[in-house]
Amino acid sequence: MFTGQFGKVFVGILSKGAEKVQVAIKTTKKTTQDKDHQAFLKEMTTMSQLMHPNIVRLYGLVENG
Repeated sequence: MFTGQFGKVFVGILSKGAEKVQVAIKTTKKTTQDKDHQAFLKEMTTMSQLMHPNIVRLYGLVENG
């Protein structure tokens, strides 16, 4: 586990058929203020538009609450 700008970051494995991809699972703190939550979502939107082998790729976003 690591700590990122918005909260804890965990390492996980995503199974895509026979392929397994190491992924970062980013979380936000339960006490995250609205402006920080919006910044997190903006970062996720930006990441979702990038498709390059040398740049982190966004596979999905899950929101609770």
